[in-house]
Amino acid sequence: MKGPVTPEAAVAPIGSGQRVFIHSSAATPLTLLHALLARAGEVTNVELLSISTFGDLGLDRTGARDHFFLNTLFVSDNARETV
Repeated sequence: MKGPVTPEAAVAPIGSGQRVFIHSSAATPLTLLHALLARAGEVTNVELLSISTFGDLGLDRTGARDHFFLNTLFVSDNARETV
């Protein structure tokens, strides 16, 4: 059994054109999401699917909106401007 991995290693398998479900509410995985958004330009056309999220999603980072698309079923306050 392998030990823990870095957030960067955890999101490394995600590729362009894929859909990623972001767990909701207090379980929003902000560390993993920020590691994924740091790959803007390396991956493109990645759909981020969520129900409701809490915290700073980081989608206002430079280039994030050019490579990631938020598809949310509930527009939380933290995602309203992005949507």
